[in-house]
Amino acid sequence: MTDSFRPGLAELPYPEQVADLFAHIARRPWAVWLDSGVPSAVAGRYDILAADPSHRITSNGKQTHVELADGTITTHEQPPLAVIRTLLSADGEPACPPEVPFCGGAIGYFGYDLMTGEALRDNHGSLPRMAVGLYDWAVVVDHQARRCWLAGSCREPRTRERWQALRSMFSRSCPSPRDVQPLRARGPLRRSLDESGYGRAFERIQQYIHEGDCYQVNFSQRFELPVNGDAWPTYQRQRLANPAPYGAFLNYPFGQILSSSPEQF
Repeated sequence: MTDSFRPGLAELPYPEQVADLFAHIARRPWAVWLDSGVPSAVAGRYDILAADPSHRITSNGKQTHVELADGTITTHEQPPLAVIRTLLSADGEPACPPEVPFCGGAIGYFGYDLMTGEALRDNHGSLPRMAVGLYDWAVVVDHQARRCWLAGSCREPRTRERWQALRSMFSRSCPSPRDVQPLRARGPLRRSLDESGYGRAFERIQQYIHEGDCYQVNFSQRFELPVNGDAWPTYQRQRLANPAPYGAFLNYPFGQILSSSPEQF
């Protein structure tokens, strides 16, 4: 390993399997992995892994809650994106070294109905419309250059205190625990539209297009299935069965996001 350590940047051994690195933190609340799909997918380049955000931001669209690492929670009435901008700008933009595209900042998800002020008809009540963590450090893997770094703005004292421990942990792979069961169905699959309802909606969309009201529609429906088991090994299977350059595993206390996408949007 090339010892290129300087404050906020430490080079790590390049991992052939990034899942082995993420396994160290996969089950921590608010652990996130933006997954390039390498080596199964060929179009991706960077993987970004992070955990232990300094701020945990959730929103129902009308109120935004900000939880600090010490458990302190504040509630804001401003639009959720404005809250994030304010928190990000408080200390200024982190100056990332030229080798890495990310050394701290916001990672999370935004629901389609976040800014409407109204819940979608089939919105799942257990998930906030938005969940974003502000991370002070991240592991960044560049598969094109075949290099890996622990990168961070190191503004948080706890990051500076744990820096060497993080560096040591991510310098080795993490063996998978035994007897861990992936997700398994424990009930029937439910869908938000039956076949006839789907057909009627599709006909309405065609009519909108013919009348010039729109030219493209992202039409989808929700499938729900009660499950038992662990989402992390399920995601590992998913990324092998359906490799994508923009995958993600987001582990929140209120649920997990397992994403597989061919595009950034």
